[in-house]
Amino acid sequence: MLNVRSVPMTHKFYDQNNTQIHLPSEVQILRTGSFNDSFGEITINQDDLREMISNFDSYARRTDIALDEGHNNGGKAFGWIKRLYLVDDTELWGSIEFNELGKTTVNDKQYRYLSAEFAFEYTDNETGTSYGTTLFGVALTNRPFVKEMKPLTFKEINMPAPVKDTTDVTKILTDMDAMKVQMTEMSTKLTEQETKSKKLSDDLEVQIKKNIELVDKNKAIEKKKEFDEKLNAGLVCEAQRDAYMKDDMTAFISNIAKPNLQAQSTNFTDDGHEKVGDVQDEVISLAKAKVKEDAKLTLSEAIVHVLKEKPALSKKYNELFQ
Repeated sequence: MLNVRSVPMTHKFYDQNNTQIHLPSEVQILRTGSFNDSFGEITINQDDLREMISNFDSYARRTDIALDEGHNNGGKAFGWIKRLYLVDDTELWGSIEFNELGKTTVNDKQYRYLSAEFAFEYTDNETGTSYGTTLFGVALTNRPFVKEMKPLTFKEINMPAPVKDTTDVTKILTDMDAMKVQMTEMSTKLTEQETKSKKLSDDLEVQIKKNIELVDKNKAIEKKKEFDEKLNAGLVCEAQRDAYMKDDMTAFISNIAKPNLQAQSTNFTDDGHEKVGDVQDEVISLAKAKVKEDAKLTLSEAIVHVLKEKPALSKKYNELFQ
């Protein structure tokens, strides 16, 4: 069973001279402290008051909080609680909207005090959700049990001013729609830019490939021209063309003597003595010696130099391919 607590005498509508205090729109509902009720001693702290405010703001009760008569929660409302807040971190205050019945009742001095009705552990009977300390209602009463409370008047309270809601919902919605349109336009432009960038990238890649192919083609034309000149000069044979075009010097050299591997030639030393040997081996040997002397020379370039310097050897070398 839910233990519903009530703590009266938290606000006075009349002073000690029975003079009515100004009918307030802001009233004290509850304060921190220890009290005794029919369930025993209870202690209300700052956290309890803050939890009441939080549950009020989140509409935990799913009903408006009424100002009723003597905790008669099935009776008529004398007004409605519109806002809850703390004063000095120890007092729970609320903005109250009296209806005509409430104004008449207080003006006729039928009730002098307010009493809060709440539970420390409130659970919604439909959803099963627990909310903790929750305010159920505020009642007009004439039976206070918190004695010698300091009399409070409307002008004596240092309360925070109600915050006026200046939110222009229509403007916010209009601005949100405008932002959505802007975001859609930006997204469209970004997509278009990405498409253009990809096309430029693809075009550039195609152009680079064409340039590489053109350079390779020009190199091939130049190498063919060089080989034809060497062929016409008798420095190379047709069997060496493919290796020359592929820069495969191993195949290029191995193809030199393919027409006649047994060809012999006579070369002459500096002292005039005749030297007989394999033409291919002799040419390559002399070319390697030149490469050793000049590291900048390639073997093929050295072979050309050898054949130019040794006319007799060049003749025998050319006979290999006749």
